[in-house]
Amino acid sequence: MNLVPQKYYRILKGDTIEILDGLRDNGKASSTAAVCRIVPIDGAMDVPAHPCVSLMLQVQLPLGKHKKAVQMLTRDLPEAVNCFVNEFDHAGLRRALALSAKQQEIRAWLKDSDYCAFVADGSVLPREKGSDEPMKAAVPFLSTPEDAVEVAGIRGMAFRKGVTVITGGGYSGKSTLLDALSAGIYDHAEGDGRELVITEASAMKISAEDGRSIRHVNLSPFIKWIPGGDPADFSTEHASGSTSQAANIMEAVGWGVKLLMIDEDKSATNFMIQDAVMKTLIEKEPITAFVERVRELAERHGVSTFLVIGGSSGSQFINEVVRSLLPELLKNYQVLHLCGKGNLDSSLNNTNGYAQFEYANTELKDMFALADIVVSRAGANAICELLALRKPNILIPLSAHASRGDQILNARSFERQGFSMVIEEEQLNDVILLDAIQKLFQDRKKYVSAMEQSQQFNSVETVVQLLEGLCSQIPR
Repeated sequence: MNLVPQKYYRILKGDTIEILDGLRDNGKASSTAAVCRIVPIDGAMDVPAHPCVSLMLQVQLPLGKHKKAVQMLTRDLPEAVNCFVNEFDHAGLRRALALSAKQQEIRAWLKDSDYCAFVADGSVLPREKGSDEPMKAAVPFLSTPEDAVEVAGIRGMAFRKGVTVITGGGYSGKSTLLDALSAGIYDHAEGDGRELVITEASAMKISAEDGRSIRHVNLSPFIKWIPGGDPADFSTEHASGSTSQAANIMEAVGWGVKLLMIDEDKSATNFMIQDAVMKTLIEKEPITAFVERVRELAERHGVSTFLVIGGSSGSQFINEVVRSLLPELLKNYQVLHLCGKGNLDSSLNNTNGYAQFEYANTELKDMFALADIVVSRAGANAICELLALRKPNILIPLSAHASRGDQILNARSFERQGFSMVIEEEQLNDVILLDAIQKLFQDRKKYVSAMEQSQQFNSVETVVQLLEGLCSQIPR
């Protein structure tokens, strides 16, 4: 159904009609039954056409059943149209037209201003799980006073062109906001919750796509050299995470995208940023980190960036599950809980058998020494420490929705080798975690034995031995 200017017509011959804008039938009979007498309204030929609803219908007629086809066209179809017209929500149409006009007004304002996105106060951004429906009982969006503006009579938060970093702790809504902004390139219907979330029309969400194909893309702004390839004209059937993300950005900019939206959790870490330690260790790094180019994109090419970074909401979920289990766990175990910055629960202070820490530095080695079993994420550093220290463990990898999937691969690899038990984040609850802890504790010697037999455990020693062997062969 589309909104179109009103059209008047007259039947010329057979199934041929003539459209007459600004005209109407004056109600006088024609001498020929097939022709309606059409005259200008009030004698004028340029009367403006009124907005009308155009119904586009498609009917599948039965093959070879002419009586049925006639019945469908002369009785069933008119009845369906009449039913639609009689029950048509005129008030709803007027509200939809008013909303569309407001959306276009905000888009026009964005186009002529120093801003690239707008989120109205009262917008409902979270979606129901597995659905595009607004989440029930969700907290409506409210802009901070210093960032609030009023556009077309609507108060909300406007995002300036340039570089915007969206950060916060677990469950603070960073990714939810970015998802809503990425969907803001489209107009949303009444009741969606994001009706007045409006984003620059060319905006594009960028992530790493490990394994994607690349064809003749200039990656030289981000990649200095590639073994066996030309960064200025690069092609591959199976790109790495960092190469794929560089290609996604270059393709987007080439297509005229003026706003990039990037979630740190779905990005290649070595492409986004390189810290001072890594720069010291790696002398010939081929990758120019995105953060070193982002300001140039804004100032030289007019491409803005929204970057979401911050604490893991998934870890907060694990915190909640662990704390819900404390009454059961403390019957048989003592619990050391590393819960992340800002995630301490003061109500649990002085609980016998339970100690919570935001993070651990030099104390971490002592905590590992005390632990009989460990519940952990499946990052590369964490699992290597667990293997080296031979600690039976339960791995809860970040889901594929919140990461590149590398933690899932890590966890499944350790599970296959008998080093770890694995619980998918989507499956995690208090019953499953408690059962896993009890089973792991009972079978902990089996896991320690598997890790003791691992060839990976002696990898450093093996590398040293290989290097010493090579050096002994060099003529002196």
